[in-house]
Amino acid sequence: VNILHSCAKVILKYPATGLEVSSRKKTAYRYVVEFVTYPLLLATARIAVYGQDPILDCGLQQCFKETVKYDGVGGLWSGVIPYMISLSYEEFSQWVMSLLRSRHPKLDKTDELVLRACLVGHGAVLTTPFLSMSTILRCQSENPSLPDPQPLMDVVSNLPWKSTMIQLTLISALCALNYALIEDKHAEDDDDDDDQGHRRQQQQHHS
Repeated sequence: VNILHSCAKVILKYPATGLEVSSRKKTAYRYVVEFVTYPLLLATARIAVYGQDPILDCGLQQCFKETVKYDGVGGLWSGVIPYMISLSYEEFSQWVMSLLRSRHPKLDKTDELVLRACLVGHGAVLTTPFLSMSTILRCQSENPSLPDPQPLMDVVSNLPWKSTMIQLTLISALCALNYALIEDKHAEDDDDDDDQGHRRQQQQHHS
């Protein structure tokens, strides 16, 4: 089912991969595809839970039927909101990189790779609670074979927020340090360029 989910996303996203399609349309199309294929992701989680009991045998079709039976049609999208929020970090990181490029036009590939790595690490920590919340909500159901539903606030409060905040603080400090080093490097390069410009002006003046 997981492979089916991945293949479905690739196939459905294909019409929006052309160069003539704007980035906004690609982003909107991506979220639509993620929303449409989300029931397959939900089925992946629930079938995995069913698989822990050797007595139960639940395929994709049966999983969908039981989800609709016990949780209604909306149950097929249980946990979709935190999942979509976690996906939005990719657009945020692209926006941050575009700001950094405009601020530092001379940003070389090495610096860009360092900044991208920092953003990826930051995103991994920041999106983990949302992905965890989505996974928990996917598995919960009125179906007696699955974990009982819990109030949303209980799910949120039981997440490991303390360790997440520690990791987020550390990765944010690392990102800030790398950015400060890059800023300092570009400031020195600008000073060197200014010095060379002054020397050329002085040479032209003397000549």
